[in-house]
Amino acid sequence: VDFIKAISCQICDHILSDPVETTCRHLFCRTCILKCLKVMGSYCPSCLYPCFPTDLVTPVRSFLNILDSLTLRCPVKECDEEILLGKYGQHLSSHKEMEGKEIYTHINKGGRPRQHLLSMTRR
Repeated sequence: VDFIKAISCQICDHILSDPVETTCRHLFCRTCILKCLKVMGSYCPSCLYPCFPTDLVTPVRSFLNILDSLTLRCPVKECDEEILLGKYGQHLSSHKEMEGKEIYTHINKGGRPRQHLLSMTRR
């Protein structure tokens, strides 16, 4: 299994943001799976196994530690700093004083890289 795919949400295809695991062991961003369950019904979007919001659990700590220890380049133009994924949101907040200018490349709501859009139509 490709490493990037293993740490990516199976709904939005971006790096997991506030990851949760289903009883069938699939990983999703919390926001993605909750929206999906609400719109598509109480089934895992990957395997169609019954899945309810109350079934979602936080992945094991060792996985979260690995995820948070990944290094990313800051998406703010002219910064180019490398940041641990676990401190990514905090680092981006330090750039807020530059608000109003077009300084960011795509960042999702969870503070993860790339634009984080939930599209129910592509499945």
